[in-house]
Amino acid sequence: MFLPFLALLLIHEGTSQTFQSIRPLINEYRKQVANGQAWKRGGALPSSLNMFKLEYSPELEVYATVNTVGCKSANFYPPGGSLNYYMLYGLPEKYDNNTVVPVALATWMEHVLHNEIDDQVTYSDPNLEMFANMVYYKATQVGCSYKKCSESQPPLHVLACVFDSAPQMNEQLYKVSGTGKGCKSDSDCSNVFNGAVCGPEGLCGR
Repeated sequence: MFLPFLALLLIHEGTSQTFQSIRPLINEYRKQVANGQAWKRGGALPSSLNMFKLEYSPELEVYATVNTVGCKSANFYPPGGSLNYYMLYGLPEKYDNNTVVPVALATWMEHVLHNEIDDQVTYSDPNLEMFANMVYYKATQVGCSYKKCSESQPPLHVLACVFDSAPQMNEQLYKVSGTGKGCKSDSDCSNVFNGAVCGPEGLCGR
């Protein structure tokens, strides 16, 4: 979808810094999932054969920024994409994205610790939405934006991340490998996207 020119001119102070701080954290979690090192309620999540490493998207960052204007989500993301959103009240004035980003990510991750998911990682519980968006194997790009609204006291902090793909209810979040490891060869990845390759950490890349 084409973004209006005015949207591209939105001032989003701290967005690039926020992106730099959160994308590696999300990729680290995706790596843990791919290699069978992440946990769900009742045990370990199964490993993934073709989980992709997320790359930065300036366009998705703009979408994320629109969702942080006024510290209110516009539920705005491209067709086929998905949105993760987090709000936090009550932090002292000095707190910023360095505090909010890890808390938001931990909150999205812990959804799978409190809600059931089967051994085929079937997305059947809407309470898993934020977790599902974050680990969906076909997601390859992300853009994030952070905003602190000091007009409210104490300040309101929000974080939005927009992904280029969206998981579907009652379908697998990723292809289970059964080996306890991520991708093993380029063919594991190119079966999803032509030309994709297997990286050294068990994550696919394009």
